[in-house]
Amino acid sequence: MAVGGRRRSPSRWAPVRRGALIALALGTALLTSGCSVAVNGVTGVGVDANGQLVGYVKVCSFHTASLVLWTDAEGRPVGEWTPPEAITDFGSWSLDDSTDGWSTEVAPPARTDDDVYQLEGWTDELLAGTARTVGIRYTVRDLAALRPGEVLWTVSRFREEPPRTTVTSVDEFRLTACTASYDDADLSPTPSSSGS
Repeated sequence: MAVGGRRRSPSRWAPVRRGALIALALGTALLTSGCSVAVNGVTGVGVDANGQLVGYVKVCSFHTASLVLWTDAEGRPVGEWTPPEAITDFGSWSLDDSTDGWSTEVAPPARTDDDVYQLEGWTDELLAGTARTVGIRYTVRDLAALRPGEVLWTVSRFREEPPRTTVTSVDEFRLTACTASYDDADLSPTPSSSGS
């Protein structure tokens, strides 16, 4: 850097200051993404008229750029989908087949009666933490009770145990999922949606 027409020699403390700034930035990222993961939406699951599994996501803030399926038996994703562009409001896709514009990073396994599955959405924002949706835990038996046009999703707060779930129409999921996530409202299905 030039000062008064002369080149200034770099300070011997410059690498230390740079390292401290990087450590502070990474520390901030870990603090915002570690113990206090931001909740940015809600994920649900349903079936179509052919019995194929359908994933649903309602984004309440930020965006969702990746949808991931886990099982209790595996410590890694067993299914992963990326939409053509980050979802900022609502999205749905097939968990059993291809969906236009979506890419499948990890092909989902065949469903088994013994597994408990969890579907959730994620977004990574450097130095702003990682946000995720409230996931839905389900079994094959839960899916058998669903009709086309219904969504099984979690209505309890992010860390509440045991989680409470409900089944609503797709439209009601879109309208009320964010309220459930942030206000812990009573979202019992309305008579109009329970028959759809």
